[in-house]
Amino acid sequence: MLLKANQGGSGGDLCNFLMEVYNKAGFEVDIRNKARLLYLLRTFPAGEPTRKRFVSEMVGYGIIRNRTRYKVLMCG
Repeated sequence: MLLKANQGGSGGDLCNFLMEVYNKAGFEVDIRNKARLLYLLRTFPAGEPTRKRFVSEMVGYGIIRNRTRYKVLMCG
């Protein structure tokens, strides 16, 4: 894994690409996907610049997916 091999920039880019795929494909926010993303977050080096964007994408992914699910439940 690139992040563990001190290749933070390339690993961060791949993590952000994964978030883009999750958002475009409409993957559900479930325990498996959350665990995968949190694992990746923990492997980021502390000072890695791409980490901030990854965290923002993770938060957005959770909010967008939950908001969509909430609208479906409310509109029935």
